[in-house]
Amino acid sequence: MEDGIFISQEGHAKKVLKKFNMADCKPVCTLVECRTKLSKYDEGIIFEVTLISHYMEKLTMTHTKAAKRILCYIKGTLDYGLIYSSSNEFKLVGYSRKSNTGYMFYLGDIVFT
Repeated sequence: MEDGIFISQEGHAKKVLKKFNMADCKPVCTLVECRTKLSKYDEGIIFEVTLISHYMEKLTMTHTKAAKRILCYIKGTLDYGLIYSSSNEFKLVGYSRKSNTGYMFYLGDIVFT
């Protein structure tokens, strides 16, 4: 970009997709299919995809399908990233919850963590 910089993880995402033979998968626009249920024994409901790793000891077909869906979602986000426009007015601003369990930092108008 002429008036800024674009940062993405496209290269890393492509390596991950290739590693798991998913480079040619069909992209999807959501991380989880509706009514997906995840648990250690395919009982119970957990909708947070980041928890799939909690079931590594006893993976089921549901977990495997959910993991593959994540990779298909990643395939559809290869061109996502952050644009940092040039400006003389960049200001670093941070917010955190009282318990320090959540936080956000902005550089100008861009959230970066």
